[in-house]
Amino acid sequence: MTEAIEGLGKIALALREEKNFEEELFRKRNAEVPIKQRKQDGLCWSPIQVKDRTYGLGGRPKITIERNPGDKQEHQFQPGTPVFLTSSEEEGIRGLVIQCDERSMKIGLYADDFEDWVEDAESVHIAFDSRSYKEMEFALNQLINADKGILTELRERLLGNKEAQFSSSIKYSNPDLNASQVEAVQLILKAQQIAIIHGPPGTGKTTTLVAAVKALLQEEPQILVCAPSNSAADLLLKKLREQGVKAVRIGELSRMDEEIVSYSLDQCVADDSDFQEVKKLKRKALDLRKQAGKYKRQFGAAERDERRSLYQEARQINKDASKLEDYITEKILDSAEAIVCTLIGSSSRELRGRKFKTLCIDEAGQATEPASWVPILKAEKVVLAGDPFQLPPTVKSPVAEKMGLNISLLERIMRKKSVAVMLNEQYRMNEIIMGFSNVEFYGGELKAHSSVAHSLMVDDDSPLEFIDTAGCGFEELRTENSSSLSNPGEAEICFKILDSLKNTYPESASFGLISPYKDQIRLFKEKIESQINLNINTIDGFQGQEKDVIIISLVRSNLEGNIGFLSDYRRMNVALTRAKKKLVVIGDSSTIGGNAFYSRFLEYIEASATYRSAWEWMDI
Repeated sequence: MTEAIEGLGKIALALREEKNFEEELFRKRNAEVPIKQRKQDGLCWSPIQVKDRTYGLGGRPKITIERNPGDKQEHQFQPGTPVFLTSSEEEGIRGLVIQCDERSMKIGLYADDFEDWVEDAESVHIAFDSRSYKEMEFALNQLINADKGILTELRERLLGNKEAQFSSSIKYSNPDLNASQVEAVQLILKAQQIAIIHGPPGTGKTTTLVAAVKALLQEEPQILVCAPSNSAADLLLKKLREQGVKAVRIGELSRMDEEIVSYSLDQCVADDSDFQEVKKLKRKALDLRKQAGKYKRQFGAAERDERRSLYQEARQINKDASKLEDYITEKILDSAEAIVCTLIGSSSRELRGRKFKTLCIDEAGQATEPASWVPILKAEKVVLAGDPFQLPPTVKSPVAEKMGLNISLLERIMRKKSVAVMLNEQYRMNEIIMGFSNVEFYGGELKAHSSVAHSLMVDDDSPLEFIDTAGCGFEELRTENSSSLSNPGEAEICFKILDSLKNTYPESASFGLISPYKDQIRLFKEKIESQINLNINTIDGFQGQEKDVIIISLVRSNLEGNIGFLSDYRRMNVALTRAKKKLVVIGDSSTIGGNAFYSRFLEYIEASATYRSAWEWMDI
């Protein structure tokens, strides 16, 4: 057994632990709760009526349902929610919410065709989504059991003791990129198995990755480009199209940004001239189904036979439509230079059997290792772009986290091999805002581009301030039945500072109000009306974003010096690097100061920025 196989076996055990943990958590919150309670909690619609049945891309069945007009409870269904549709006879089928409002819901079913009982469905429930786990488990099994070929070579070059290989004769230049970005693209072109773009905040990581894709396309007909989330995949699609790359986005339309739907595979298929014939066949099949629906189960044998015959004819016509649709789909995918999807989306039916010379993964530091391996099964060479010092993969099980599931493939490779180029010029922040993270996480190697290095909201402004709430009597609070925290006193200071800055800065200024704690964000949103130029969100929700002004509420204030969630320094690195021209951090120095990381932050404030006491706002 090689070192790589042994490591993958441990990751497979950690993934199983995470799956069991999440499934048990879901069962306790959902499956064990009576249906009446589930309705009240917004986890179930019952009774329901099936209002429409149709087919989507590849002939996949879709239904539209409505709930009882008298049911006014708020619900937790939204586009992308996995669901389970059931009948009174305990028949059931899984699906995914495509569209949803207060009264109606459109669901894509995980089936080749409609079951006869679907028209009598009585309820729909939020379901545990095991599909992604199945794909990750499959990928790990393939890697562990591979004993020859490209997959074995990738496994050993990425995780084992075999050194990654590079060509020596390739040169690359691009006047639109800085020196480190050019170096990163050149490394990618030379790499035979693996190359990494290490992109600290604001250094143009995605821009560099897109430039690499364009350069690779000079030698390769098509590239697979992935990201962990739908939002990151959408951003990749936009940037690729802006650079003239013919890119197609694969995935559920309900999870895509409206701006890029026209470049989705579904829309491209629908716009194809041959699709009119598909629509004719589907309409014919639907008419036959409507005829069959006139025959009820209590009719005699002749009526049941006629109903069965009509359904069989409809199924055959739908198969013909699917074959034509598959032809159109293959034609569109064959003509694409880049196919863009999420990591798990790479296992979709449309990409089944398709192979690529190169796979590029953006935001690779946020993906669990098993998720990254799913698209790697289709590739010969892997390019990872990300930053191991920003948000790590989300892992719910503490045991799985201890087993290493929170370590991304990008981080694991960077610990073992020298296959990365760090981008060292950032285009987002004033250099004082950048300074602490630069020393703490990036060895002081980052430099601010001249266009942003000294940028301020107004002349003589301080780009970085720490507002100290020590001694103000603001205490952190834990809401009943919540694992999160809030700090109402600190929130009031945030509101006053926000009002003051909005009155001082130009109307065009953009603001972000963020906190590590969801309950503090909930408190902010209860007190502040929605504003066009203000985004209120958790740190995780702010990943990949930037604003002119950022206000961070740290929340923690206690006599024990317990900082809890704040000890995730990578998450704090994200928070500290979202602001372009003004960063205000509000917290209790007596609580956070006992921690070495925050002690160094406070020292940096004293040396390079502005320290103020929250008492200045107490009487405002």
